[in-house]
Amino acid sequence: ASTPPTSPNSATTAPLDPRTDGTAALPASQPDIQVSWTPSTSAGVTGYTVVRTTRATGVTFEIPVKRTENSLLDNTVVAGQTYTYKIRSTGAGGAVSAYSPSTDPISVPEAV
Repeated sequence: ASTPPTSPNSATTAPLDPRTDGTAALPASQPDIQVSWTPSTSAGVTGYTVVRTTRATGVTFEIPVKRTENSLLDNTVVAGQTYTYKIRSTGAGGAVSAYSPSTDPISVPEAV
């Protein structure tokens, strides 16, 4: 039996040593969460997908991020909610890596 050929993008790996340091801050009146990660060193990586999960409802939201970026300012969060994030790298032809471990839960303070 022969082994099927593999695409060069099938080797796309998760962000190397995925560090998903999320912190919550309240600049002005809008809560934001900054998420950052260690960029992948794989040549075939074309970008990242950040998945935000709202802890109370389990609703997920995918946020595409360009290859040149290794952080995201999520300004669509809601005060009083708690979120987790995980990241995966994407490659040409639809190749994707496994997800990084999720961040610790991040709670956005209620507006004062």
